[in-house]
Amino acid sequence: MSKTNFLFANECIIYTIKEKGKSSLSTFNFSSQSTMYNTFITGLLQGKERLKNEDRTAVHPTQKPPSILKKLISVSSKEGGIVIDPFMGIGSTAVACKELKRNFIGCELNSTYVKWANSRL
Repeated sequence: MSKTNFLFANECIIYTIKEKGKSSLSTFNFSSQSTMYNTFITGLLQGKERLKNEDRTAVHPTQKPPSILKKLISVSSKEGGIVIDPFMGIGSTAVACKELKRNFIGCELNSTYVKWANSRL
């Protein structure tokens, strides 16, 4: 910590559905409106869950916390459904999908990240 600036402490997650205006295509599994938030607060990924290279540097600069991904995936999809991650990185969404019995499609250009994602799966 250099104590010269705020930490980068937020990330955007985009949720989309296939066809506009067809709520019957949407899945929202939640018990009450009071459990739904637009902001999720979680600790930084600094512990053992943070993937690191041999030199102890982070493998990916924006690795997502599994708790947030699991919450979003479980609320917005059904078991056996498909989740698409167009910027897959090191596969955090894919790992969460596998644990929640969802199928996934992931796209990633960086071959190093693809290798990490494959090793996690």
